[in-house]
Amino acid sequence: MRTSLSLRRSLISIAGALVALALGCQREQGADDGAHLAPPDTGLPNRTTPPAVAVAPRPDSTEPDGGALRLAAEALPRTVARATLRPTAGNDVNGTVDFAENGNSVTLDVTLNGLSPGPHGIHVHEFGDCSAADASSSGKHLNPHEVQHGAPTDSRDARHPGDLGNVVADAQGNVRASVQDAVLGSEPDFQMIGHAIVVDAHEDDLASQPSGNSGDAVACGVIEAAPGAAAVPAPG
Repeated sequence: MRTSLSLRRSLISIAGALVALALGCQREQGADDGAHLAPPDTGLPNRTTPPAVAVAPRPDSTEPDGGALRLAAEALPRTVARATLRPTAGNDVNGTVDFAENGNSVTLDVTLNGLSPGPHGIHVHEFGDCSAADASSSGKHLNPHEVQHGAPTDSRDARHPGDLGNVVADAQGNVRASVQDAVLGSEPDFQMIGHAIVVDAHEDDLASQPSGNSGDAVACGVIEAAPGAAAVPAPG
C-alpha cells in the first residue's frame, strides 16, 4: 500500500509539472505573438516620422514624350490667313500668299507666277476688294496712322504697315519667297485679314511718295482667315 501511494504521488507531481510547463510555453507564445502584432509605438520620444517621398509628375501617357511633340508643334509658325491672287486686266499673274504668326512677327509665304523677271513691289492695301479690273477698288496702301511710305526695315512710325518691300521673280517669272515683318498684324489697326494684298509691275524704291513708284497693280487678292483661325473684322 505504501509503495502504491508513493507511486501515485510521484505520478501526480510529474503530471503537475507537465501541466505547468505547458502553461508556461503558452504564455511565452502569446507574449511573442503580441509583440509582433502590436502597432509601432509612435508616441516614444525622439521618434521621427519618415520624410514624404517626392513623386515626379507622370507624363500624359496618351501623348508621345509627355506632350513634348505637341508643345514643339505649337511653337512653330501658325498659318492664320491666305490670299489667292488673280491677275488684273492685261496681265497673267497668279499665286498665293500664306500669312503665319510666329511670336511677334508675321511670315508671308509668297508663291507667284506670270511676272516679268526682277523685283516687284508687294503691299497690303486698305480695302479687301479686288473687283476693279485694275485693282483700284483695293484703295491705297494700308496706312491707318497716315505716315509716309517707307521700307519694311523702317520703324513702325516711318512706314505703312502694308509696306512689305519687294519680291524677286526669276527668269521664268516665278516667285517662291518668305517675307517676315514685325509691323503688320502687330496691333488692331495693322491687321491684314479683311484687306487686300497687291503685287505691282515694278520695283518699289522704298522712298518715293506715296507708294514707292512701283507702277500699276498686276495681281490682287483678298486676305481671308485660314480655316480654324480667329477672324479679325474687316475695316469699316
